[in-house]
Amino acid sequence: MRNTINILLALPLGLALLACKPTPEPVDPEPPVAPTSKELVEKIDDTTITLPIAEDPSITYAAWFRVGSANDPEGKEGLAYLTAQMLAEGGTQAHTWPEIVELLYPMAAGWSVSVDREMTVFSGRAHVDTAADFQKLLIAQWTTPAFDAKDFERLRSETLEYLKTTLRYASDEDLGKAGLEWFVFEGSNYAHPVVGTVAGLEAITLADVEEFYRTQYTANNVVFAIGGDFEAKDQAVLEATRGMLPEGAPAKPLVREPEPITGKQVLLIHKPGATRRSRSATRCRSAGGEKDFYALWLANSWLGEHAIRRATCFR
Repeated sequence: MRNTINILLALPLGLALLACKPTPEPVDPEPPVAPTSKELVEKIDDTTITLPIAEDPSITYAAWFRVGSANDPEGKEGLAYLTAQMLAEGGTQAHTWPEIVELLYPMAAGWSVSVDREMTVFSGRAHVDTAADFQKLLIAQWTTPAFDAKDFERLRSETLEYLKTTLRYASDEDLGKAGLEWFVFEGSNYAHPVVGTVAGLEAITLADVEEFYRTQYTANNVVFAIGGDFEAKDQAVLEATRGMLPEGAPAKPLVREPEPITGKQVLLIHKPGATRRSRSATRCRSAGGEKDFYALWLANSWLGEHAIRRATCFR
């Protein structure tokens, strides 16, 4: 009987102890392993990415060339960017750039180019009713460029103006980012801005642009994409332009490794006459249950309430 009573008394006590067991600290889930750029390239190499949408009244085109500012020769930083601009906003063997602008106007269509350190993407969009004529103009930009001297001087002048005026004096946040990237990648192919440097752009010639096009914009260095309400013939015409590009393997850049960063580093960019402050920092991760969370939250508020919606210090 006594044993039975002891067991009955111990049972609630044991349940209470189990209830008081400390809750384990939350553990962040392991992020998914992203495929490497090499794996992505091997997966889509020599293919056309398609996204058919029957109810879309337009057709979107894209051409991704695996070349970027990391391919800039030393001393001619900006060559990749300037070449891409010549292909996007320069004339072709059939039309001058002003003529192309006039042809695009009634179509209410257009294209653009995006240059990064390892890739350059041309993209354009047009209504299905004018897509055939638009596609001819777009394809000619990267298959039969004219490399006109007037286009070259115009586009180089615009790029130099951006570096000398906009980046230096009118865009503090972009200047801070450019400085931070230079600091992190100093000594490597990735240190200079994608648009290049003033000295590099001034050293580039039209012959340099033509040679860069012949060696980098090759048939085996491009991936096409098409989406919207397109037909099989539209895709076939786009894919056929591969045979119109220069042949040969693209020249690989001579990779220069950046200097290692040790300890805590701070970069200060002093700009005389600046009317505002700009800050850039690496992201920090802190959950609500951690002791640093509220201090970081207050720091966010001090840095500026307008930036809180972009902060990653809390979730």
